Amino acid sequence: MNRTKRLAMLAASALLICEYPVQTAQAAESENWYRGEMEDFYGYDTSNAGDYGYIAPSGKRDVPMPKKGVPQLLGRAVLPAAYMNDIETLTATYPGTKSQGEYNTCWAFSAAALAEFDLITDDRIIDRSTEFSILQMAYFTYNHVEDPLEGTYGDTAELKGSNYKALGGNLDFASRKLMQWVGPVEEFRFPYSSVSSTDSIENRYAYEDTAAHLQNIYLLDIHEDPDAVKEQIMEHGSVGAGYYAPVTDSERSSYTGFDRTYGSRTVDTYYCDDSAAVSNHAVNIVGWDDAFPASSFAHTPAGDGAWLVRNSWSDTTDFDEGSYFWMSYYDASLEDEVWVLDFEPADNYDYNYQYDGGITAYDGYRFDTVANVFSVRGEANEELKAVSVSLTSHADVPYTIRIYTNVANENNPRSGYPAATVKGRTNYAGVYTIPLKNPVPLAKGTLFSVVVETPESTGVDVEYGIDAWNGMLRTKTYIAPCQSFAYYYGEWQDLEELSMSNRTGNVCVKAYTSSLKGKKVDQVKNLKKKEAKKTSLTLKWSKVSGADGYEIFRSTSKNGTYKKIKTVSGTTFKDTGLKKNKTYYYRVRAIRYNTVKEDGRTETTTVGKMSARLKLSTTK
Repeated sequence: MNRTKRLAMLAASALLICEYPVQTAQAAESENWYRGEMEDFYGYDTSNAGDYGYIAPSGKRDVPMPKKGVPQLLGRAVLPAAYMNDIETLTATYPGTKSQGEYNTCWAFSAAALAEFDLITDDRIIDRSTEFSILQMAYFTYNHVEDPLEGTYGDTAELKGSNYKALGGNLDFASRKLMQWVGPVEEFRFPYSSVSSTDSIENRYAYEDTAAHLQNIYLLDIHEDPDAVKEQIMEHGSVGAGYYAPVTDSERSSYTGFDRTYGSRTVDTYYCDDSAAVSNHAVNIVGWDDAFPASSFAHTPAGDGAWLVRNSWSDTTDFDEGSYFWMSYYDASLEDEVWVLDFEPADNYDYNYQYDGGITAYDGYRFDTVANVFSVRGEANEELKAVSVSLTSHADVPYTIRIYTNVANENNPRSGYPAATVKGRTNYAGVYTIPLKNPVPLAKGTLFSVVVETPESTGVDVEYGIDAWNGMLRTKTYIAPCQSFAYYYGEWQDLEELSMSNRTGNVCVKAYTSSLKGKKVDQVKNLKKKEAKKTSLTLKWSKVSGADGYEIFRSTSKNGTYKKIKTVSGTTFKDTGLKKNKTYYYRVRAIRYNTVKEDGRTETTTVGKMSARLKLSTTK
């Protein structure tokens, strides 16, 4: 049955009556035991885990490109001809390298380095002394733990006949888990030096002691748009990439140049001219030199220029034996697709509302309108600050995001108060966290929805269950009624019904909130006169961070009763209808709106301290 006919039938079906929490609801499990079908569908070469632990795409996957004329993320007018091309500078700025040893963990090494380099270069909140645990990343990618809000309940990853250190992986799987706030944690908790004896990790460390939150993922084509890749290296420190690393002695001698000359330095180089070579190793690209001489390679590429690559094959003291090497711009094995992971400090939001707990997703449905409905599950009222949308198969996507609070009908994501609308356009394919201009108050225990509208040809990703690698791994995605929806044929369709015949899961849309419990607003300062006239006085004061408005109080004597006369949203107030040549006293306090009423209006539950008194007099 084709998609149109199937959905037409769904449109006529009765809507489900839903209950919360999600654990009590009837659910559909998405699983796929058909390895051949999965290979064709998802696009990964599942015949083996790669010689060094990297699971490569099947063939050369096309990387979506932004349309011409779309601004770059940074928009640098001029890029330097060489950047971070000195290994001593790199090792003084970033953590040292480690060897993956006999384990298939190169992909986790690459993901950890992306986090370290970004937080040093972009966020500047750590230095080279902070490293992230490769073991924690690898273990929890394949050992699912339900998230604290129980949104990923029922999603599973089951290893069969293998273990997390031997299976291999890639940045797609790793980044999905990182977006769920599963790590990273610091290296000292689970050091790689104990890799041989660390066969399991306590479940609490999936989410506990997380040092940062992955918030954005960008997928770029290094061959079609190398300048964009260079921009991202300058912004985030590195990009993740896959290439074919030599396996046989013959390949090593053919592709690798040891102790080659680069100016006054001696370096290692790599150039593979075999376009049929399939990637088997994940690394990080951290610098470049457009003038790197072609003569420095074991055999000569078509021109000068090379990327500086950070590897996971040696220790921190041996720079010329695999830790760093130069790869020719003309290398035929380097994948088109490179990964940029953009992290933020772990205190940016308190809660991650999500249903997509899997490690794979795709855009198979391409509905033009999808939604997730969430229940406010924290211990207090909250405020919604941002949402994330996964669009990894498309670039240059226009979107409209609508937030509805106090959703009355769990089968209709639009049956609430329209609290916010955000419009924009993505640049590169990837996952985008989109901040709201003004936080949206959410009352504890109520429902809210995130509705995402895109062109039908560029649908939001939906998670998918897999069985792969000769039966070594099975993942299942769980979807309950009244979680994810698509608007089709004039009605909201519950994707839980659709998943029963298509083995799919939830829409990859998340919501980020902060708790309002104990949150305070500061005291208003710098209360001053702006203007005085015969029958009016105008006040002004400094803006208070986090305030939604300000209450104005007035008295006719210094120590008299101050009565509230007005609530305003700005930082000025004109008091009119006053008597001529009379003295008045004012105080102002900031307020925060914490609760949403059924009619959509807000009420005040948090107030700041009163400002100092301001004495003003009207003119004669």
